Amino acid sequence: MRLTAYDNHQGSTGCGRTYGLRRFSILAALGNAILLLVAIGAIAWEAVGRFQSPLAVCLTAHLIRPEVCDDDELLLKVYRELEKTYGIRHPTVQIERGHGPTPCGLGGAEVV
Repeated sequence: MRLTAYDNHQGSTGCGRTYGLRRFSILAALGNAILLLVAIGAIAWEAVGRFQSPLAVCLTAHLIRPEVCDDDELLLKVYRELEKTYGIRHPTVQIERGHGPTPCGLGGAEVV
């Protein structure tokens, strides 16, 4: 916009243009300001939208259960309790039997 204003401000004066086209540079600056305000508004709109959207809460749990039993019932209970208490809707739960050299195959005895 500024280059167009600079190129056109050299125009001749006349009855309708007492200052030539020099006022065009002022209009170009006004146009730039309006364009920047629109851009800032779009960025602010996007930022507000991101603050309003809920954040995803994730959980990964590693359980050791040596006894053989119905793990589906336990998992449903864990899922419901996590959603009710903490709002976690899709946890990842890993169940091990603990029959290896350590109770947890992912870590030593000091971890468990």
